[in-house]
Amino acid sequence: MHFRRWWGAAAMLAVAVVGYVPVASAADEKQVEQYLQAFYESALWHDGRNAVWVRKWAQPLRVRFSGLTAEKHRTIVLDRLAEMTQIAGLEYSVVPSGEGEMNFLVEFVDTAGLTANGRAAGCVAHTYSGPGNVYAYAHLVLNLRMGHELNHCITHELFHALGFPGHPHAVDSVLSYVYRRADMTDADRMSLAVLYDPRISAGAFQLPAMAAARDVIVDKLIARGEPVAETRDLGRKFVRNLAPLTTSLADKGDVALQYQLGIAYTFGQTVEADPVTGLAWLRRAAAAAEPRWRTMAMQAQAMVGHAYMIGRGTARDAAAAVPWYRQAADQGHLMSQQMLGVAYRDGVGVGRDPVEAYKWLSIAAQHKDREAATYLASLTPALSAAEIEEGRRRAMAWKPAE
Repeated sequence: MHFRRWWGAAAMLAVAVVGYVPVASAADEKQVEQYLQAFYESALWHDGRNAVWVRKWAQPLRVRFSGLTAEKHRTIVLDRLAEMTQIAGLEYSVVPSGEGEMNFLVEFVDTAGLTANGRAAGCVAHTYSGPGNVYAYAHLVLNLRMGHELNHCITHELFHALGFPGHPHAVDSVLSYVYRRADMTDADRMSLAVLYDPRISAGAFQLPAMAAARDVIVDKLIARGEPVAETRDLGRKFVRNLAPLTTSLADKGDVALQYQLGIAYTFGQTVEADPVTGLAWLRRAAAAAEPRWRTMAMQAQAMVGHAYMIGRGTARDAAAAVPWYRQAADQGHLMSQQMLGVAYRDGVGVGRDPVEAYKWLSIAAQHKDREAATYLASLTPALSAAEIEEGRRRAMAWKPAE
């Protein structure tokens, strides 16, 4: 989103990260730090406030224009998009109205009333993710009242729509409200190349994404002709120092980062594997009560339940796992619904109850959980008609917890 104000949270974040990195005597180290800083703030934070994970396109962009477009505006959009998609390795095409499906709508408006997130906005980019955190649709609203800043607005919002929700104010970037560039900078081009490198997976959390980003940046610098020996280890300290920064932010109540640290320590993602510490972070995230953290808390509840079920980071305790599964299942978490159904089917951690098993497996299967559908199919022949009917009744009566 393009706002006329410079919001301070992103700038404070930049100071915090850079503060962990000592200034090296070699310019190459500083250059890598700047590339890492740009990618960290632009791809892994939303507007400098909320930690996010990697989102990107994996399909060709089918672009359609609407609204008060003029040929010169279309040309600017397509010129910028051509450069960006070439760097990203994406394809794009223009789809006129009525000539097929589109997934990238560019709308020009002339209004003084454009808002986003309750704040006045000059231009806005809305993106919508499908399975696996891969983008399925984007809608750019470009305001002709931006006047001489419209070119900046166009490039800024296109960059947002390609997977960069943040605003790296401390870095010379088209996403910065400080520099207000109309064209991509060197840091932007590197960030785009990094995001669409195959080593950066959609859905990747901050710490593993940054470790992979460092590898991509170093490889690209070497490909440009930088000496291998002097370049190979650049940026490692920056990435290592993200762990204590992430811990500090998580300690202050960022549930998304609490969950990410739980996953990082559980599976050894850029930190030494420590399932006990991982479980502690997951339990903190699972306890979040604010509505804005509901999805993250639900995922953490499922992970805590699984930790107890398999004995990861704690003693194996199926009876302790079931309440965590139930808490997440009640909110609509598919894996937890499946696991709860299996627990009731087999009497693991809870009394055996084939009707309750039918209920939970049926709910998960109705939402396209293939394993749940398989378990349900194998369970059904062992049930009486009355048990099946009761299981169906319970499934139909179920509603996600508010």
